[in-house]
Amino acid sequence: MNKRMYIICRGDLNPLYASIQGGHALADFALRHPEDYKEWGNSFLIYLKTKDKNSLHSLEERLQCNGYKNGRFIEPDIGHELTAISCYATPDTFKNLKTLKI
Repeated sequence: MNKRMYIICRGDLNPLYASIQGGHALADFALRHPEDYKEWGNSFLIYLKTKDKNSLHSLEERLQCNGYKNGRFIEPDIGHELTAISCYATPDTFKNLKTLKI
């Protein structure tokens, strides 16, 4: 199954603000994992959401424990909290998350 770039944002943030945070998480992915970013090639980009910061932290931990590479963004303007992560993965990885709607 073909990989896609996923941006996962916190659902407790304004969707527009969350999508901006996701852009930062994508930039972090590009800096940390340039080969995977190049393989992605600006193809499918899908924005999803979690419930809140705790669920986003839990998701990031699960991804890392299962060997997935990810980018992340910590927002200084809201107390240095994790606001978004990015991950290049197959669709089944995030089948239980909902789409972020702006």
